[in-house]
Amino acid sequence: MNTRSVLDWLSNISDIDHQPCKRPDAPSRKRRRPLTPDSTNDNNDSMPTSDDDASHPHKRHNAADDMTPRPTRKRIQTVRSESDYSLASPSRDSSASQRSGSQSPRKQFHVLRLQADGIIYRDLPQFTNKPTGLRSLLDSIDDGMDGNGIIPSSQQPSLVKAARDYDEFRWAARGNYYFSDNRDAVGQTPSVEDVLRILDNSVECSAGQHHEDGWNKFVHAPLLELAFHPRGERVKDQLVSFTSCVHASIISDYGTRSTAKKVDFCIYINPSNDRTPSSAPTVPAIKRLIHQLPRKAFNPTDFVPLEERPIALSIETKRPAEGFDGAKLQLGVWQMAHWSFLRHLMDMQSSSESARSQELEQEPSLAEGEGSGRRLQYPEFLPGIIIQGHNWHLVITTFNGSQTTFWQKVPIGSTDDTKGIYKLVHSLQVLRNWVDKSYWPWLRGLILQGDTAHNS
Repeated sequence: MNTRSVLDWLSNISDIDHQPCKRPDAPSRKRRRPLTPDSTNDNNDSMPTSDDDASHPHKRHNAADDMTPRPTRKRIQTVRSESDYSLASPSRDSSASQRSGSQSPRKQFHVLRLQADGIIYRDLPQFTNKPTGLRSLLDSIDDGMDGNGIIPSSQQPSLVKAARDYDEFRWAARGNYYFSDNRDAVGQTPSVEDVLRILDNSVECSAGQHHEDGWNKFVHAPLLELAFHPRGERVKDQLVSFTSCVHASIISDYGTRSTAKKVDFCIYINPSNDRTPSSAPTVPAIKRLIHQLPRKAFNPTDFVPLEERPIALSIETKRPAEGFDGAKLQLGVWQMAHWSFLRHLMDMQSSSESARSQELEQEPSLAEGEGSGRRLQYPEFLPGIIIQGHNWHLVITTFNGSQTTFWQKVPIGSTDDTKGIYKLVHSLQVLRNWVDKSYWPWLRGLILQGDTAHNS
């Protein structure tokens, strides 16, 4: 290389070194924040299936997969975080600025309140003229929350001994009103050992700052076992039971994609375990009805374990002091879908009843022994539960034929002390009895009313 070439080369290097760094046009403030990344698959609103969890157990270590949807301070979108909170259903290529400002539950409350088939949130003291069934339910829970009769008299000796052995049970030696001969009529009461195990696990989850899935696994599910699965009885034989349903999604016919929400547990009815003599046709009737229902499921979700097992009430869980508004939004939208399913089912049965009436008018002989069909009515209310760490709250929803009202909230027990655990089990069993004695007879009657026309 000649000298001139070398000088030219050096000159070029010098020019480059001394050029001011050219900066791109300054982006807006919103553009400097990381954009929400695209999902790795097309189904942004769905969780991994149960099979996925079984074959890839390490996935459960992902906190975003383990938790039900909640607001997040970061703009990174996880499988069940901000994507589930948007009512606007933005496209994948929407900018972060288009999505920001529309994610908070409070703003979604406003949007839902303005919809003709939306939901209104109210405090329970505003609920005047409560139906008789709701008053009775609340009275029973309130009685238990006062500590009255939350333990059977047969367990008093073991509780008095526990009061001597454990500080956590000293309250049991200070009042006879905790004990009742009628407690067993509500349901089976857990033992001292059962209650201490729940307490220890609950304290561990709180002190150890466990994720939501830890609370669900070690505290909430075992406590539901105590309330719904009596010792000495087969789980498979229970009429009213519970299941985890973190992967269950709302069927689009009952709720739009933009309001897709998920909950943690469902209390359901197993019709095949109904021993009532008149209930024999119920299971065949459900099997026929599911062929007329969206996604062939007798529920607002096509979650396979619940396809033929009607949901009675649902439970949303959160960690301590975490997002109660988010829990209200999730459970509220889920309850809207529940009411929408019932409305769809009632419309189906009403059409079947109308067709039957027309047949009777054309063939009077068929009407012999037939009474006029009863008027179909919605249930008076549907309960739900929100768990926030140790504390469990009952909420109520009502329906006027188009819009849902969400009434909050009544404490039903807690897991941070032994007395609170006894109260909680009692409250859950009061709710179980409501399902058994009130909700299921109503739903069974609705199922069989339409089936009468089918079999005629």
